Amino acid sequence: MTKQSKIIATEARIPLAMLTLSPLNPRQHVPEHEVAELAQSIWAAGLIQPIAGLGDDMGGADIVAGGRRLRALQYLAEQHPNMADTRPELANPMVMLAPDQATAEQWAYAENVARRDLSPADEIRAYGKMEAAGSTPAAIARSFAVTEKHVYRRLALANLPSPVIDALAEGEINLSMAACFTICDDEKHSLEVLERVRGENWNDYQLKNMLKPASVKGTARRAIFVGEA
Repeated sequence: MTKQSKIIATEARIPLAMLTLSPLNPRQHVPEHEVAELAQSIWAAGLIQPIAGLGDDMGGADIVAGGRRLRALQYLAEQHPNMADTRPELANPMVMLAPDQATAEQWAYAENVARRDLSPADEIRAYGKMEAAGSTPAAIARSFAVTEKHVYRRLALANLPSPVIDALAEGEINLSMAACFTICDDEKHSLEVLERVRGENWNDYQLKNMLKPASVKGTARRAIFVGEA
């Protein structure tokens, strides 16, 4: 019989105002309509599954698993100012507290395997954080139940300037456009181009020409003579 380490977690009811979304939570961006739909479900059926986090020194917690549920509860608090009186169990939700930082990180990444797919922007951020922490693409793929090829495609975008990934998250550019920004090493120029293309339907060819205006074209005589590569 092999020995297995036990994770000793505690549960506590914590006021909603003392709960914050942890940077460890991969799901940093959730469409408002999803939050509203989940809020209706929680209001009707209650918080069936507790949220999980890492306690802080002030008696609150940083939520690493259950970010959508936290947002839904916050949405309900805005819609029902007297929720503390009418639905105290929602105003003071049950939180499963991790015993340490390492366990909290495991919860943050593992929970999303059985949840709705992350958006491309959230995948890029989450995979990048895991790789920076020492995880291999194979380990990341297992954690999120995706292929290694998929992980590599997202990691290829992990070093993009944050405003580019933010624009992808907000739907101001699409994934194909975001990938074009990987050809530009000049962050200042990248951000200048980003401001021009936000919300516009630029094709990849146009965008790449903007990002690399001084690049040699394949039809140029030098490229034909020495080879495009």
